[in-house]
Amino acid sequence: MYGKGLSMDTEEIVRRWSEDFARHPMFGEGMTGEQIDEMWESGSSKYSDSSYAEIRDRIIETMLSEGCLGPNVTVLDIGSGPGTFAIPLSRHCKRVICVDKSRGMLDRITSSDIANISVLQSDCLCIPQKYASDVAFSSLCPPMNTPEGIDCMCRLGKRCVYVSSSSHEEGLEGRIWRKLGKDYSYTGYDTDYPYRYLRSKGVDASIRYFTQEKQHDESVSDCIRRFATVFSRYRYVGDTVMDAISEVVKDSSEDGIVHHRNTQRFGMLTWNSPDSSE
Repeated sequence: MYGKGLSMDTEEIVRRWSEDFARHPMFGEGMTGEQIDEMWESGSSKYSDSSYAEIRDRIIETMLSEGCLGPNVTVLDIGSGPGTFAIPLSRHCKRVICVDKSRGMLDRITSSDIANISVLQSDCLCIPQKYASDVAFSSLCPPMNTPEGIDCMCRLGKRCVYVSSSSHEEGLEGRIWRKLGKDYSYTGYDTDYPYRYLRSKGVDASIRYFTQEKQHDESVSDCIRRFATVFSRYRYVGDTVMDAISEVVKDSSEDGIVHHRNTQRFGMLTWNSPDSSE
């Protein structure tokens, strides 16, 4: 499957990747697969790309400039969500096949009634080979941020484009978890892991980064309510959790207002599939 000239210790990369991946609150709090699916389904109607719309557009521009898209190109969007990338991608290619496990996410795509977009409800790691396409694309899809996910993309695309968050800012959520005595992190989603994994296998992958400044203000009470909702995805929100949320939010406020200032940073990974016959 892979080329020669291993440049890194693949087993060590996979071990570290797995350890960091397990530090996500979903796994640290012991959520089952069924609970995780339910979480994504329940949020399907609320999902928004407002915090990274500029990054999305620049990624698509880069794909165009590098010849990933064109009038005869078919794109398989794995873990498409509500069509955040698929809908704009459809303007630059022959066809986009959107794959997601969430019916609610796919319903948002079909409601847009775009002729060259089709949908498939499926586990992202179990897509039939008949859906193999010119480009296998995946963005911000947790199941794909694993060695199995990257291998799946190699199986399904002649060319692969993978996008994930590479932001390392702790933010209020991280501070609240620390207040609760938890050492959780989202570093397992860093694009550097699949990049190093592919390179260790001899695949000539390339990586680049895109950033977008995110700024918004909200009242202390609104911020506390929002984080109570966030933490309710993972655990029961009782007095202990509410006290931690309130303390961190209030300490971060000024005159009753929380000023959020952070930088979204995404990594875009591209490679030609070693599984391709071309």
